[in-house]
Amino acid sequence: MNLIATHLNDAEISLIDSERLLYREPGFALLEDDQLITGSAAYAAARLKPRRIHNEYWSKLQTQPLSDLRFQHLSAADLVSQQFEQVWRKAAEHGDRLVVAVPAYMDNASLGLLLGIIAEYKVPVVAMVDAAVAATRRHYKNAIPVHVDLSLHSTMLTRMSQEGQAQVDRSAVVDESGMLALNDAWIRSIAAAFVKTLEDERFVGQTIRIGGPEALSWSEMIRRIAAAAGKTKMIIPMPIGAMGLAASLLDGIPQFPVTRDQLTMLAEGNVAESVDLARIIDCEPRSFGSENLSYLAA
Repeated sequence: MNLIATHLNDAEISLIDSERLLYREPGFALLEDDQLITGSAAYAAARLKPRRIHNEYWSKLQTQPLSDLRFQHLSAADLVSQQFEQVWRKAAEHGDRLVVAVPAYMDNASLGLLLGIIAEYKVPVVAMVDAAVAATRRHYKNAIPVHVDLSLHSTMLTRMSQEGQAQVDRSAVVDESGMLALNDAWIRSIAAAFVKTLEDERFVGQTIRIGGPEALSWSEMIRRIAAAAGKTKMIIPMPIGAMGLAASLLDGIPQFPVTRDQLTMLAEGNVAESVDLARIIDCEPRSFGSENLSYLAA
């Protein structure tokens, strides 16, 4: 009998135990002609089948039929139930108990409905805690902590009180400013750069390189990722000739970490100057530094 925690942020519905991550997939549902698919598989099909996708059922949990014509025979509660069943059957075992970290976008009515859905699967819920409180690891002296989290459709800001123990002072949910809006903004930025090059005669017949502000070696990239994640990695230099010989002998073994083709690409290098992109989008591209990799420490 294990104690398992779930975080119901629909950007990444997650399930963990004391040792490892058991499940992490977004709150996406795909309605095919003969089946309902949720999670990463639905997200992967979102660009190809946008009319068959629904992704607001966690943030707008209710029992009314969905307004989308393809989903009118279903409610948000049905989709939440489908994904919760997928999560629990995939990761948990009989007798496991559940702690729920609740995002700020869920109100009391949604929580009551959620508890009813979980009860249908006979899952014992031993605690429900605000996600911002759950993320507060210690006392922050002489500070007022503010927890910021992004869901698919909103940004959630929670001001914390530290009187005695961490608790919510007040929360604000900013709609239409979540991960989907950011993804669309990034895609539009790159698309706008492409369109601009097509309209500007200076770029006729040219190859436009899209790269960051620094040229980094593979080992330096590993060091920066490890530093941002708060981990220590031992890096042992290996001559490309020795690796090539090993790859030629072991290329067919799936467990071998590198193939001959990958070694060829590493030897040739893969560097793009940022000058082209900077003059197209009129700003400096972001660096591959700790300030932009801070999410790895979460």
